[in-house]
Amino acid sequence: VSERAADLELVLSLGDLADELTMESWRSSGLSTRSKADGSPVTAVDSEVEQTLRDRVLGMHPHDGFVSEELGVTVGTSGRCWYVDGVDGTTAYADGRTEWSTLIALTEHGELRQGLCTAPALGKRWYVAIDGHAVTTESHGQTRRVRVSAASQEPTARVACWPPALQIRDHVSDHGRRRLDELT
Repeated sequence: VSERAADLELVLSLGDLADELTMESWRSSGLSTRSKADGSPVTAVDSEVEQTLRDRVLGMHPHDGFVSEELGVTVGTSGRCWYVDGVDGTTAYADGRTEWSTLIALTEHGELRQGLCTAPALGKRWYVAIDGHAVTTESHGQTRRVRVSAASQEPTARVACWPPALQIRDHVSDHGRRRLDELT
């Protein structure tokens, strides 16, 4: 198995593990949040996912670095570093909405080697396939290549925004709101 294939296999298995942990607590009655120093919310699940993934990665690759939002930095010596956000979109997660994910990336000597965004409540994943192309996989197993539209004119171009523009309208600057209105 090539190193690239091994990295893909590992990142997908980390995604599976994160999905299992996050879905166990999502929409549960016992889920609580606390505010971090910057005012953003965090749940115990955020830290649990990051700790579990760090333990798995460093158990297999003890010389890799690991950086996560809740646990901070574990310095490595291999030139490889993992970046993890256990629950990206904690407010949506805690509210029981679907627009949250786990983000995992691997760099080697500062260059992106692999990345995964897994959104189990949506039944979707985005990652870098073995051939180096970005792909998306949906819950029914269909995988397709992600492509950027070649349309250059606004009437024929498609613009996507997550969370949906209607949900964030009241939380952006006046300029941002005007641009959202123009584009949507």
